Amino acid sequence: MKINQIISILEENQLTEIEELKNEDGIILVRFFFDFDEDVLSAARSYSNDESDYEEESNEWYKEFFIPYLYEYANDEVVDIIEEIVEEVDLAGEVMAFQMNSTNFESMQFMALFTDEDQDITIEDVAKEFII
Repeated sequence: MKINQIISILEENQLTEIEELKNEDGIILVRFFFDFDEDVLSAARSYSNDESDYEEESNEWYKEFFIPYLYEYANDEVVDIIEEIVEEVDLAGEVMAFQMNSTNFESMQFMALFTDEDQDITIEDVAKEFII
């Protein structure tokens, strides 16, 4: 039941490619993607051009400005969504963001762990078998 609520909230918040990786013994692990829309990509591009002296789309421009902007944006949005789930479903929640690079910045991958409050386990413990 709780996995259905979790997936529903993730879908309502336009997260994509949602996959249930584990759901046993009070431990729920899901993987999903945050897709950047054109407005966010445009804002990241504008920010990077305004704040950087690097040539647009150079390695430094991507590494020091563009990718960090997108990373922080997605991470903030997803943390808010996970907090919403924690409140609505009454579980503890933890999220893990995956690094991005300049060749694949249209979306960002995440994993989220949901457990009963009394579980003493981290997302790293559970996710390690699913990280390639």
